[in-house]
Amino acid sequence: MHVFSGACGSLNLVACSNGGANGRNTEVNIATTPGTNYMIRIQRHNTNDAMNGSICIRPALANDECSSPTVLPVLENCFIQTFTNDRATFSEETPVPNCGGGFNSNNSSDVWFSFTPTGTGQVVIDAAAGSLNDAVMQLYSGTCGSLVRVECDDDDGPGLMPRIDRTCDPLTVGQTYLLRVWGYGGGRGTFDLCISEPATYAPRFEDCEGSILICGDQQINNNAQDFGCSQDLSGANRGCLLGNERQGSWYTFTPSSSGTIEFTIVPTDNIDYDFALWGPLAAFACPPAANPVRCSWAYPPAVPGFPASSAFRTGLRAGNVDASEADSGPGVNGFTAPLDVIAGEVYILYVDNFDVTGQAFTLDWTLTNGCSLDCNVLPVELLTFGAEAHEDHVAVTWLTQTERNTSHFEVERSSDGMHFSSIGSIQAAGVSVSRIDYSLLDEDPLEGMAYYRLRQVDRDGTFSFSDVVSVQYRSSVTRLMVHPNPANERIVVAFDRSWTGPTEVLIMDGSGRRIKRSKVQLQEGMTAFPLRIADLETGSYLVQLQLADGSRSEIGRFVKQ
Repeated sequence: MHVFSGACGSLNLVACSNGGANGRNTEVNIATTPGTNYMIRIQRHNTNDAMNGSICIRPALANDECSSPTVLPVLENCFIQTFTNDRATFSEETPVPNCGGGFNSNNSSDVWFSFTPTGTGQVVIDAAAGSLNDAVMQLYSGTCGSLVRVECDDDDGPGLMPRIDRTCDPLTVGQTYLLRVWGYGGGRGTFDLCISEPATYAPRFEDCEGSILICGDQQINNNAQDFGCSQDLSGANRGCLLGNERQGSWYTFTPSSSGTIEFTIVPTDNIDYDFALWGPLAAFACPPAANPVRCSWAYPPAVPGFPASSAFRTGLRAGNVDASEADSGPGVNGFTAPLDVIAGEVYILYVDNFDVTGQAFTLDWTLTNGCSLDCNVLPVELLTFGAEAHEDHVAVTWLTQTERNTSHFEVERSSDGMHFSSIGSIQAAGVSVSRIDYSLLDEDPLEGMAYYRLRQVDRDGTFSFSDVVSVQYRSSVTRLMVHPNPANERIVVAFDRSWTGPTEVLIMDGSGRRIKRSKVQLQEGMTAFPLRIADLETGSYLVQLQLADGSRSEIGRFVKQ
């Protein structure tokens, strides 16, 4: 296919594309001049035989090429935006991706994005399915024409969608990266994309240093998503876990009174979970220095040589006498002997998902002979812990009655009550026998419901957590949402509260330069209004509202196709 400008007899070549062998499509992506006439010439590859097919002329996507990527915001929490590769063409940019199967003009309609880490560099790039439910993405450093592959991913996200997690291997703060996204096997359609970057690093429970405190005789529902950032097990301390760490989670506990401990690991499906238990230790330390005191594999039922009566059960159970089990042999059943413990001892437990499935499990405890677990491992008497929302911040406060060898307190926050990250720390008194008031202000709180907890850290590195408290926060800044995105003729501007009166609408280009201003009259109860954008050129834009009281909303983003 050739595309020319000019007239017959005096044509000027604008673009040319060779689809290759019979049956392949060919595409060109050109910048056109309004009012200019163009000619298209089609010829069959390497022959003058008859041919048939169809021609489609359509507006190119703004981010169809590396040179014009859509800029993605990098925020502490995921801000989902919807994009499409439905009208994308194949980019000749090299190096080609190194995952997701063959990458060529016949099956790879790619679109481009750019972003710049500004905080920790520990970014997570999440993609979710729309009408495109199987996508691939390649992360690059460098610039167009001299790209360097950083990471490629096909199916680590939900379903068949990709996900890139750089928590353990942070990107360079302040450096701009390029992201190439396309549909596997030629797929086209819409998809969601966001980039999150936590303000501070919080150890994962997939690593020993992020161990979850076990408090009391309770059921713990949990599942690991990956292998964590550190390799905590080796031939020196893994015991029976010959595969080292396989998508597992770490726990720690301390008996507050002596007795006997039993537990059972129950997967939600027939999944092979194994475990190792270290102790007694004088203090919490990672990784464990020696082999575990208890260790076992799980065994399926009704398999010769594997006499377990229930599918993939393992743990510590009365009636067993062995401290560790191998993968086969006389008497193996997945369970080891109960453990007699003494108050004040520290234990570390690792639960290993040998099948690497990410399936959940229940950790069901049985404490007998007077045993109980300490819910306050550190020598701190915490009287109160709470959080209160104010106009522009959340105040987190706590009171201690006594402290002994305390190092500091870390305030952690979560949007879901399960995954926490630190938002700041306060130096502790160290030694005190009187009441001390502490407070920390969250000056950039999450909109809506948020959860807080206190991580109490001793001078020897031992730590424990307070109870979790929740608080509902609504800022004085109006949140703005734009849909559909991308859009052609019009968008709907939606906001999170009702406003009344004349409101100014500001449209800016990607650099923040104001290019359009208009006014709308908001009526009682309105939280959205339509806005025509047909007169805008193709590209990325920002929209902001200046409200009747003089305040301005957050900035929304959209792409005009």
